[in-house]
Amino acid sequence: MFVKRLALVFVFGWMSGLGAMAQLQVDNTTTVEEALQILLGPGVVVSNVTFSGDLNQIGSFTGIGSNLGMDGGIILATGDCAFATTGGDEVGVGGNEEGGGTSGGGNFGVGDPDLEAVSGVTTNDAVVLEFDFVALGEEIRFEYVFGSEEYNEFVCGTVNDAFGFFLSGPGINGPYSNNAINVAIVPGT
Repeated sequence: MFVKRLALVFVFGWMSGLGAMAQLQVDNTTTVEEALQILLGPGVVVSNVTFSGDLNQIGSFTGIGSNLGMDGGIILATGDCAFATTGGDEVGVGGNEEGGGTSGGGNFGVGDPDLEAVSGVTTNDAVVLEFDFVALGEEIRFEYVFGSEEYNEFVCGTVNDAFGFFLSGPGINGPYSNNAINVAIVPGT
């Protein structure tokens, strides 16, 4: 049995170029259970689901024809995930195109120790989705994209977004909670 811990601070604010391509469509009314169905699909048994965050911090998206590199999935955000499509001042255009534009923190003041270990700084507004799963097949694959609403206003400053995709289970011995490893690494690092 594999146990997966997914802790994301995830906002798609960087997608300002979507106006010229197909637009990102986000549904911020997607429930945690619906999001897990989208994320895992058939052939996966899920248990021990926990979610830390406001319900508007989790949603689903379609991005067919966009520059995301995937047609759909789930979105987790530090604030309202619908902000990925309203984008500050231009309704329907993905991404935050104004410096200082924000949707605000949804899970205000809540941090995550594993994300703090990854980033080296105190985290706030964390949204954490954790669950155990058993794949009925021989392989399971996840695709993910990370973006930051705070880029580029706070680069090398006091506020930075962090992202972790933590996996634990038999045969895994990593430095994070439950001996997890972080599979969200930049290639070549």
